Amino acid sequence: MSAVIGERDTLIMNTVPRYAAPIDRALLLTASATMFEVSAAGAPTPEAITFSALMLGAVGNIVFSSDPPVPLTVANGDAVLKFADMNVGIVTISASTVIDGLTYLARQTVAKQQALDFRPPPAPTGLATTGTPSTIVLRWNATPANYNNLSHTEIWCAPVNDFSKAALIGRAEGSEYTDPVGPGAVRYYWIRHVSRAAIPGAYNDSTGTLGASDAEVEHLLQVLTKQISGLQLDGTLARKYGVQVDTDGVAGGFEFLAGGGQINFGVRANAFSIAAPTGSGIAPAVPFIVRTTETVIEGVTIPIGVYIANAFIQNASVTNAKIGGDIWSSNYVAGQAGWRLNRAGNMEVNNLQARGQITGGGITGWAWPTDGGGGYYLGPYGLLLGNYSTGSYIQISDNGNIYAPGLTIEKGKATFSGELVAAYGSFSGELKAASGSFSGELKAAWGKFSGDLRAARVSVGTSSEATVFFEPDYPAVSLQSSAAGVYVEPGTFSSATVFSSNEVLFKHNDPAWPAARRIRSGPVFFSINCTAVVDDQLSIWYRLNGGAWVWMSGVEERQGGDGPAATCFGLTQNISPGGTIQFGVSGTNQYLRAADMGRLYVKQCQAIVIARNF
Repeated sequence: MSAVIGERDTLIMNTVPRYAAPIDRALLLTASATMFEVSAAGAPTPEAITFSALMLGAVGNIVFSSDPPVPLTVANGDAVLKFADMNVGIVTISASTVIDGLTYLARQTVAKQQALDFRPPPAPTGLATTGTPSTIVLRWNATPANYNNLSHTEIWCAPVNDFSKAALIGRAEGSEYTDPVGPGAVRYYWIRHVSRAAIPGAYNDSTGTLGASDAEVEHLLQVLTKQISGLQLDGTLARKYGVQVDTDGVAGGFEFLAGGGQINFGVRANAFSIAAPTGSGIAPAVPFIVRTTETVIEGVTIPIGVYIANAFIQNASVTNAKIGGDIWSSNYVAGQAGWRLNRAGNMEVNNLQARGQITGGGITGWAWPTDGGGGYYLGPYGLLLGNYSTGSYIQISDNGNIYAPGLTIEKGKATFSGELVAAYGSFSGELKAASGSFSGELKAAWGKFSGDLRAARVSVGTSSEATVFFEPDYPAVSLQSSAAGVYVEPGTFSSATVFSSNEVLFKHNDPAWPAARRIRSGPVFFSINCTAVVDDQLSIWYRLNGGAWVWMSGVEERQGGDGPAATCFGLTQNISPGGTIQFGVSGTNQYLRAADMGRLYVKQCQAIVIARNF
């Protein structure tokens, strides 16, 4: 095969080599995450997403862009999108480069997803109404900045301040709603927020917020003013008779205007008044003055209006009223009948029925103030009285529960803490106290006591069947104290059965002493039963307050050697406060010294001592 030597072939070979190695080029774009997941609290995961671009088979300058535009931080071939800059729900990030006239492009799409929040939204605040001639406009505060799960706000309305009669009339996406009620209407409103999960929150208040469109007085005045102006301007429909006065370029006078079966009388003047006639015996009076222009008289500005010295009105409709003095009912008699409200804000009434709440001081609703203030609340939720932050308060809920420092009553069960002082009283039911003290006399036909109860004397049961006595400074006492064992003085015979002295040592109500061996002061009956194997005599002894041993009873073993013996005895002793009594057993008799106790043969000894309180 001959070589290619033609001019055409040479040109082709120089421009496109026929056997050039293929080159694969591609632009790759990866993202560290594809979604910002936002928790119910508004925290994003992750806080930022990194986009990394890689050009395969070539080197070029990579440019990042977004649709819609969002701020990106670009460095070292990467672009970073922060959650704080994610001002849209979804965005597409693009990376592009141009190499040898060809454009290479790669894309990644990321989204922002809010976690489903099942928490109820907060209660709305700041609901207020504004009346117009035909509508009532409602406005309220926006939700807190840290709550971003609001779907809409429901508006409920009733003609009276009773939520049971309210109906849902609309919903608002923002913080305002207009109710087209017509002129002269009165309504009560409640609102609540609803979350994106369709979960409603609490209403703004249990008491409705009053709203009213412009009163009929204002509406009628607008209509009358328009009619009068129309009659004055329309000369073809009205017959007119008038007296006109011109002075210094100002025209005034009065007119009779008739038309349409009506006759109207009008006065055009800066001021119009009605005065008493003059004559003998007639007191001068100007009970009625109308000002149509503002003027200044002796330095006092007199605004436009109607001025009446004394008015007797059987039925009045007033949009707004400012009272400079006191107001009272026509039958008012101080301390007896009627009502009176003075300008200082004090009111006297016979009976007061409130359909909503009554508050005072620093309390404005069913919640204790967070600023440490106090006051009172009386309303559908119950009663608040006092200052919670200082511990001087009482709260009575609508379900009958009572809360106060040291006292809680829930569902009829009372819990006391602190000091309970009673001069006299009776109690039934269950009384529980974690700690506290009681003074006075507490009588209970039936009840259960737990905790620390201290009193000078408390009896439980009837007078003929008193079972337990309590004394000051001791938390509890057992009805029956008992101890098993025997106390034997150390002796020369190791065969003697020796028990710890504490096992048969009784103490007056020492809180640190075992309850089974605590006794009350005063008369206490002790029953002692003892068995043992002795060689001579089995005796039982006692001593008070650690003093000398006193012989109680004894029995002689009659077998001529060691043998079993048993003895028992009953003893009543007056125990002094803080006193003790101890019992012991010996193989001696009453004629031997107490120091000899245990020196004779005693074994297999068992003693039971029972103390009974009177």
